[in-house]
Amino acid sequence: SLLNKDQHEQAIVIFSSIIEKAPWFAEGWNKRATARFLLHDYDRSIADCNKVLELKPRHFGCLAGLGMCHQALDREQQAIEAFRRASEVHPGMDNLRQLVETYDLHQLVNEELRPQILRVARSLSGEGAPSEEPPAVLAASAGDVCCDWDIHRVTVPQTPLQATFTYFLRVRIRNETSGKAALRSLARFYALCFSGGRIFPLMRVTEGESSFLLEPGQEHRFCFHVELLHQVLAGAGGVLLQHDGEEEPRRVGREIKDRFVYRDLGRKISVDTTRDEVERWKLGYIDTGHLNLCHLNLGKLPSSSEQ
Repeated sequence: SLLNKDQHEQAIVIFSSIIEKAPWFAEGWNKRATARFLLHDYDRSIADCNKVLELKPRHFGCLAGLGMCHQALDREQQAIEAFRRASEVHPGMDNLRQLVETYDLHQLVNEELRPQILRVARSLSGEGAPSEEPPAVLAASAGDVCCDWDIHRVTVPQTPLQATFTYFLRVRIRNETSGKAALRSLARFYALCFSGGRIFPLMRVTEGESSFLLEPGQEHRFCFHVELLHQVLAGAGGVLLQHDGEEEPRRVGREIKDRFVYRDLGRKISVDTTRDEVERWKLGYIDTGHLNLCHLNLGKLPSSSEQ
């Protein structure tokens, strides 16, 4: 076909002729939408997709294409809604179903962690009580989960005026629950406090290689480096996990929030260390790599002499 031969403009002419003669024929609109998508004419492709759905509301191929158009235009929410409708019509479209479930999980995680991040940031900046507890809905389900961490600034000999600052972080999470209750990681965040009291939160949803499962008695240890243009004075954070059920963990709904488990990563002061000590402290930890945040724009921060 013309679409397979990359003759997209000619295909649009032909499908436009078909539409003119048979405007009730949904596939004419759908094929022209595909040709326009392949030419990156996303808005016109969306218009054609909408016409298809007027004629055939359950056209799952068109729904998937509509989502791809919105995705190309960075309209995440519209894209997900189109993918959701497509996967509801055709549950066998595993890639779309997984994409929607991952998006839904991210939304739930963000919803749960947003108040935690605000609470920890307030406490770190001195606006909140240091002993302020997490909301009861999460604290009550936390169970016996032990979390600890530390943060170190890596000093370099003979370079008193460093252009950047490198920090080494270690995190330890242990499942101390009784019985057979396994815990699966969902997300974690860190709030870094810079000079002048500026707070920067950093959140990560743990999926793929960064995900882990803890059986009772097991411990997960990981470490990483962060590079910044500004000095970190202190930090705090939190970890979100879920009780792992027998069902597929990525099949999510509002009811999954009942299985969420949250634990704080308490306030820690940055302590200087050397590269040699870092290599020693890495032992027994999974090194997850190096995070470069030198692009982070915090404006002009006061120097230590101005505080």
